[in-house]
Amino acid sequence: MNVRIGAAILCALMILEAFPLVELFSQTVLTRGGKPVLIPEGPYGAAATSTPVDHYWFQTGAMGYSSGLSASSDYTAANVTIRTVFDKVNNDAHSYWVGGYISNGAFIQVGYLNEVSTTDQPYCCAWFYEYFPANNSTCCDPVIGLEGSAGPIGSWHTYTMAHTGNGVWSFYMDGRQLGSSPDLGATNSGSWAPAAIAEVAQATTNTDILGPAEFKDLSFRTPVSGWQPVESAGTFLYYGKPPASSNPPPVPPPNPYWVVEVEGQDNDFLVGSYLPQPPNTIPSQYPGALLWPTSTPPYTISFVFLDNQSSPFTPSWVSLRYAAGNRIYYTSYSSQRIDSGSWAVDRVVWHSVNVATPGSVSVPGPTDVTFHANVFSVTLKVIGIISGLPLRGASVLTYLPDSLNASVRVDSSGEASLTQFPAASYLFHITVPYGVPVSLRQNITQSSLLTVKAFGITDLGIIVLLSITIAVLVTGLSVRRERIRIARLAPSPPPPAVMNCARLRPTKVIWALTPGVVF
Repeated sequence: MNVRIGAAILCALMILEAFPLVELFSQTVLTRGGKPVLIPEGPYGAAATSTPVDHYWFQTGAMGYSSGLSASSDYTAANVTIRTVFDKVNNDAHSYWVGGYISNGAFIQVGYLNEVSTTDQPYCCAWFYEYFPANNSTCCDPVIGLEGSAGPIGSWHTYTMAHTGNGVWSFYMDGRQLGSSPDLGATNSGSWAPAAIAEVAQATTNTDILGPAEFKDLSFRTPVSGWQPVESAGTFLYYGKPPASSNPPPVPPPNPYWVVEVEGQDNDFLVGSYLPQPPNTIPSQYPGALLWPTSTPPYTISFVFLDNQSSPFTPSWVSLRYAAGNRIYYTSYSSQRIDSGSWAVDRVVWHSVNVATPGSVSVPGPTDVTFHANVFSVTLKVIGIISGLPLRGASVLTYLPDSLNASVRVDSSGEASLTQFPAASYLFHITVPYGVPVSLRQNITQSSLLTVKAFGITDLGIIVLLSITIAVLVTGLSVRRERIRIARLAPSPPPPAVMNCARLRPTKVIWALTPGVVF
């Protein structure tokens, strides 16, 4: 009988195992393994040859001028401050850096990058530096920091390269030394001015989305002066020099990226995608059109941006388009300078997504302008998959398009609210105390209420009780059947003999009398 009871319990456990729990386990993001692929960022200045290749280096940014009253050449140190952004790479590297040639033709650079790892996973936001000795473009591989070492997303960091003696140049992030070059044979930049560059390195196409990233305060130091801002800079659009093992194509694909100055702000500029180039822009390894100093527009205006619940948020950057087609760009929104005219909202970038809705402003006009945007809230209601009861204490985690995470814990009613989400596809990870994690993928295009069912402790208790009940019922049924079987196997007593006297034939009795016997 014990064997049958054990079999019944095993049957109940098999019923429990039959629930499709595997699909409900959370796809929690694990720590990404692997090291960064050593993709050279490369000096600027590729020369065309007749040998085609499969990879390209696209560069754009701002470069100081080498001559004139505002020249920034002959520097012994240079730096720039860059806001960290995350962008998706395609087996290439996206880098943001300050760098340039020094007097003997060696090249140095320092900044941060996003690229891929040796396990083919994204490698986000790591500082790097690189140097190329004169007449030796194969040396050396970039030195790259740990993943996240230039984070978090949206933070500002200052990257510096400086001659520290005997031809050695050292590299810094926020004043912390990252490393140094060997003797590069030069102590200053000579006639070269510093440049602040965004780059797509070792690309197979020109369709990558690069940033945009915001740069500001490009500065330099000379042997006879302290630190000073680059007073005048021009646009830069060119191609990086590939390693000696490969050659650029005779006619490289168009470099689609660009640089724009933030409206009314000197030495504050955006670099990357979504920034239209002026017509007939020609790539050059020298500074092009004047980027700053800029003129100061005559009017002042402040912008407020509201989500669909009328709560304010601060975009990464916005652009307004004039009727004639030209655009202006802002990264700050209080008391900004603007020219007269009718300006339409072009882009409002929030977590790397354009959330702009139709809107315009006329100048002169109101000095405070409000724009609504496609920014939504999401409410998740987490309930038991069997009980239907709120799963209090559950936590919700998801990642926004720019890789930032958003997390919240559900309240006593089982609800959790996540606010100010741009339209995108999201994967929500729900962790339940003493329960089973669950994941939900959802496209968010409006404010939404999502119901998520998960196994909480109550649901697991119900399953355990159900399993025990089934085990008891199966055991009881087995015992009853066993008793019936045993009863059927017991020997039956012989039937009693029954005589029918009426059918017996009469018996004739003959008495023999003995003489002298009296009855």
